[in-house]
Amino acid sequence: MKRKFKHTAQLLLFVIILTTAMLAWPATVSADTAVRLSGLSPGDTVQFAGYTWIVLNPSTGYLIMRDVLCNRAFDSSGRADPAFDPSRTSCLAYYLNSDSGGFYNSLLNSCPTDAALIQTHAWTIGTNSGTTNNEASSTVDAKIGLLSYSEYYTYKKISGVYSSWYWTRTWTTGDQYVWTTCEDSNSMYAVPDYYINYLVRPALYL
Repeated sequence: MKRKFKHTAQLLLFVIILTTAMLAWPATVSADTAVRLSGLSPGDTVQFAGYTWIVLNPSTGYLIMRDVLCNRAFDSSGRADPAFDPSRTSCLAYYLNSDSGGFYNSLLNSCPTDAALIQTHAWTIGTNSGTTNNEASSTVDAKIGLLSYSEYYTYKKISGVYSSWYWTRTWTTGDQYVWTTCEDSNSMYAVPDYYINYLVRPALYL
């Protein structure tokens, strides 16, 4: 009886140690693991829909892709008013949100359960001259977006958010120019919207 009790106690201790270790293991977010985003911190990374994302705002579920998705023009037609417009086929916003061949379509095909968690969001769009901010002059509904000029400065101190030469969704007051991040983390660079060698880091809300 004593030997059986000792064995049971040892087994119970092993289970307690194993459970404690599992609870301390870093959690990831996907359709198969129920982890509350609100319990995470800005800068935490999560695995979602086959990509690694950086948590920007846990309370709103705002994430940015940690790595670069692709190189692409903001608007291949060289629009004089380069708005982030998901209805315009030449625009990066269309590629990101299209359910017929775009990035969102790839998520629907590869991981539809995860894709269903992405929220349609009213993204503020507009201009920023660097001194005059009209970024919220209108909104556009979309599932996949980009950081805005102001959001970049809000979140750039979070580890991994700063990297050079990726598009924001904010354009300048000059024709055809859209803001990108720069080699200097304290600066932004205005780039013609038709330049194809700039980087895309999608953002989304879960």
